[in-house]
Amino acid sequence: MYGQLALTEAGELVVARFRAIEALAFGLPHPAQRHFLASVSTKRLRQLVALLDLGSIDAAAARCGVSRDAIYKSVREAEYLLDAPLFHHLAAGRFVATAEGRALLTRVKLMLGEMRHALEDVAQLRGRMEGRLSIGCLPSMASHIVPDATAEVLRRAPQLSVALIEGSYDELMEALQSGEIDLIVGGLAPAREFPDVRTIALVDDRVVIFGRAGHPLARRRRKLSSADFKDIRWVLPMRKALPQPAFESLLAEAGIRPAVPIVEYASIATLNALLATSDMLAVGSALQMQVEAERGVLREIPFRLTREVWQTGIVLRASTVPSPAARIFIEVLTDRAREARLPTA
Repeated sequence: MYGQLALTEAGELVVARFRAIEALAFGLPHPAQRHFLASVSTKRLRQLVALLDLGSIDAAAARCGVSRDAIYKSVREAEYLLDAPLFHHLAAGRFVATAEGRALLTRVKLMLGEMRHALEDVAQLRGRMEGRLSIGCLPSMASHIVPDATAEVLRRAPQLSVALIEGSYDELMEALQSGEIDLIVGGLAPAREFPDVRTIALVDDRVVIFGRAGHPLARRRRKLSSADFKDIRWVLPMRKALPQPAFESLLAEAGIRPAVPIVEYASIATLNALLATSDMLAVGSALQMQVEAERGVLREIPFRLTREVWQTGIVLRASTVPSPAARIFIEVLTDRAREARLPTA
């Protein structure tokens, strides 16, 4: 008779991660997909994910340290087991995933991420903080609280690798749901439109109009009206970056019709440069503007667009537990958010 076995603390951490992987596998819609995951090696899965990410046989082979033939073999084997194509073969070794292939391999990426996090959990138990922390960052937090929190996390855990990734909400959410990034920091309202997410509120932000510190409208002594903005050119986020057309709708509700064409921006650096050297105006969060306002570069224009609060915080996957590095970042960011003070309205 064999004696009873009990999990060690490290074993409990690993089992918890693999239960999450099991749940992800059993959540797949087709029995053939579940059979595929039970039949194929982790090595093959990594090769398919590399091809999904890079779209090139040569690039996928280089990432995985294998031959082109090995990547082709992985694709053929997978498509045979699934009885369905995962990729469209273009030309010159280029591939693009089918809709079914992208959905499946996105789930596989998340499962492989959970395997990495199992190792990181055990390392943390032994007093080491290892791995890579990837943070999706929207403009309202990119220039203020997130850099501060990141520096503190690296001070506590110097062996960590950290990536700060800016992008549209759709792009960041896709990366979050595939496990490519650990969390998103920004406005919370759009997150409610996506499945399998949970949120942590940090700061109640305001939506404001702002421009350069010496902007003519910032110097007006009388109360501004919508007519004062008649000839203003506007710099607004890329239309895909926020629920369409969020800021333009706020302007319209206030009686302001932006001059066309509108300048669209995708990065804080571009926005700040445009505003600092022109009389163009922007709409954004008060937090986003705060650092530049303290430097004397930008200034809020005294015209209230809305009294609504714009809740800002952290977006996480609901189906998995954050990595050790992500948990430390959440703790530090929460502390930094408590200390944050918005510019006076």
